[in-house]
Amino acid sequence: MITRPILASITLLVLCGSALSQQDTVPKPDPRSAAEKYFTDVVLVDQSGENKRFYTDLLKGHVVVISSFLSTCNSGCPVANRNLQAIQDAVGDKLGKSVYLISITVDPLTDTPERLRAYANQSHAKAGWYFLTGEKTNVDFALNKVGLYVENKEEHRTILIIGNEPSGLWKKAVSTASSEEIIKIVESVINDSALQPSTGPGKGVAVPGHQPPTSTAEPQTIDGERIYSMRTVDQK
Repeated sequence: MITRPILASITLLVLCGSALSQQDTVPKPDPRSAAEKYFTDVVLVDQSGENKRFYTDLLKGHVVVISSFLSTCNSGCPVANRNLQAIQDAVGDKLGKSVYLISITVDPLTDTPERLRAYANQSHAKAGWYFLTGEKTNVDFALNKVGLYVENKEEHRTILIIGNEPSGLWKKAVSTASSEEIIKIVESVINDSALQPSTGPGKGVAVPGHQPPTSTAEPQTIDGERIYSMRTVDQK
């Protein structure tokens, strides 16, 4: 015969086992932000040969101006590069601190870190302007995430992706437009005040953050429009 104390102990063990089993099956919340989950920490290599995690090392907490290029380009790239130099001068001391310039090659097989280092020197790049290459699959992945991937490297886009990661505001600009127009767009993104619940329908929703183009510096469409035409706010 099973006594009451023994029966009580067996019941307690069964209940504890059931609770532990339920804990094992409950999915743990993902601590990553929506931006981190989207962009990921795919690894690229900068002009100094250092590995850079795409989200954590380059995007997180920064305003970024992202472009694609190849070092052998003699058409749109020189113009775009001069505009990036103008942006570099305009942001001043913010470069390398709150603002990063990120240029991703569309030809990683040719554009080695050594080649990009020479290209960066030619561009008079200062600290905070990253020229990125790496394994082709990683480079293609990152380019695709920012809407700049192309099958044919000679058809790379003359587009700048300008984002304020902390506030979630992303805009686009034609990289060959006048530097004055582009700098105005960059400054508007830099000056964006982060996450104001009173300006939108609330947290956990998408709030329009990109108005119809008002100048030649802003293109109508680009791959990844759903990411760059919306301000996204994480559910807290």
